[in-house]
Amino acid sequence: MRPAGILCDLEGTLYSGDAPLPGAAALVPRLRAAGIPFRFVTNTTSRSRRAIAGRPSRMGIHVTPGEIVSAPLAGAALLRGRGHVLVAPFLADEVLED
Repeated sequence: MRPAGILCDLEGTLYSGDAPLPGAAALVPRLRAAGIPFRFVTNTTSRSRRAIAGRPSRMGIHVTPGEIVSAPLAGAALLRGRGHVLVAPFLADEVLED
């Protein structure tokens, strides 16, 4: 059975602390080669997707910012879809880039 797509958490699934979990570095290239759509999800609210992507990339797990869905990004998309505007002076400047 071929999945229609995969959502994968980062911490505890691809890596733990500063170490990749077994098989994690091979996962992303295999998904790309198989043409299976995927995104990495995180509830991190204090860092941009660019910063979040840097951590697994330093471990040899090559993730792009566009492959990450973060809580601030999902919240902004939800509000935008409902015709609302989010003014968030409490968010870190780094997160605002998303």
